[in-house]
Amino acid sequence: MATYRAYGDSIPDGSGASPASNGWVPLLGAALGVTFADHAHGGDMAADIVRRNLYDQTMAEGDLSVIQVGTNDQRWYGSNPTKKGYTLDGLRNVIVWLATSTKTKARDVGGETGSWSNTVILGIGRTTSQAGATKTFVSTGTVAYLSILCSDNNVGATYEILKNGISIGTFTSNATGVTTYNGWPYVDRLHRITGLTPGDTITAKNLGGNFYVQWFADNNQIVKPKVFFANIIRKTSAAYAQWGGSDENVVDYNAGYTALESELKGDGLDVTMVDVHSALNNSTDPITGHLHPADGVHPSNLGHSVEKDVFYAKITGQQQPQGQQTFQAAPIYRRLIDGVPDGTYWIDDGEARRQITIAP
Repeated sequence: MATYRAYGDSIPDGSGASPASNGWVPLLGAALGVTFADHAHGGDMAADIVRRNLYDQTMAEGDLSVIQVGTNDQRWYGSNPTKKGYTLDGLRNVIVWLATSTKTKARDVGGETGSWSNTVILGIGRTTSQAGATKTFVSTGTVAYLSILCSDNNVGATYEILKNGISIGTFTSNATGVTTYNGWPYVDRLHRITGLTPGDTITAKNLGGNFYVQWFADNNQIVKPKVFFANIIRKTSAAYAQWGGSDENVVDYNAGYTALESELKGDGLDVTMVDVHSALNNSTDPITGHLHPADGVHPSNLGHSVEKDVFYAKITGQQQPQGQQTFQAAPIYRRLIDGVPDGTYWIDDGEARRQITIAP
């Protein structure tokens, strides 16, 4: 039986919608006739998603996952390119986990030299502090993915990745400043290794420090679950001033999201970016604004409905048929001037009384 999953921050968790059933995830589920298991969590950044039961999920035929994350990343990490890299590392790791049905948790396979033990963090990996210790995987595809746990506690490792015994680079798992808004001091960095022939070996070698290997997969997938991930929406100027971030940050991060889609689609995975950034505007006008007037960060009911529509169109390849859209009834008031109707109406939608000039 197919499983439908949603991950991300407070927006896919329904913030800004009133009631919560007007959030874009339940609206999308209703439009598709499915129920999403919603693992989204307020305040989450890309690196946080791994601790929302991600590694407990087994992907199967027909599975569909939706993701929206990055609003907190762009304001917390700002324009720092290294920290933006943490966002893309974490998101790539999440997407590939959800988009592959066959992968290997590090603790479930051998291929080790030196002294290794099971990790406690997230419960899937292997760790070593022995310099020269190695762990080797065999790829069956043309692109391989190797997940390494990086940390913000300055006790990480220097490590090397080798293809068929030949070094393709040296890296560090010290990720200074990766600690998220919710206090998670780790990110799973997914290395993408290209130009492979089935049977090639990928080896992770510790050069010194505390080294954590998480999981391995390649693009040779018989079953390819679908993953749709949103880019980052804009905010009002007042929201940026209060909460941090900027339109420039959002545009910069979204360029990375676009490149990530191209990269993984090119590998043959069923991954699609949903351009909610273009679909939603950040007007504060109560009639047309897609953001909640209370904070200028989260979508209003209208904004959540728009997000649902663009996800639906991407997933199905068509606009939602008429008659399947859900709208909450709202009281309508008519304004009188000296006891005479002037043709102006007000709709009280629970967020703000909105003026319209066309009779309902």
